[in-house]
Amino acid sequence: MMKEDVKNIIDVLEKPIRYVASQGYQNIHLVKNLSQHVQDQCVRASKTTEDSFYKNTFEKLYFLFDDYEGLENEGKKERLQKAIEAIDEIKKTPSIDFSFVAHDHPDHSLEDYRTAYTKLLS
Repeated sequence: MMKEDVKNIIDVLEKPIRYVASQGYQNIHLVKNLSQHVQDQCVRASKTTEDSFYKNTFEKLYFLFDDYEGLENEGKKERLQKAIEAIDEIKKTPSIDFSFVAHDHPDHSLEDYRTAYTKLLS
């Protein structure tokens, strides 16, 4: 299960993205400052987790919206679709507190535990 803070931030981050997608991208031009909204939430989320998967995914989302406002509608649509894929990936990836790993088990990386945990759940 994902940390509650990260989950709340993702909920805020994805609302306007999901709204535009649910409208068939018809109103893509009406949603203003989406890049600022997404990037602000990505920065917030990155500060709430030490998990490299989440940090990397939020960084990817951040850069997806780096030049978003200057794109034509089709380019915006492609970025929104990629953002939805990244958000869905975050939501389906299990998260547990691995803060004990570095201290108690220095020979194993966070990725070792994430992989094992994911296999266990599948």
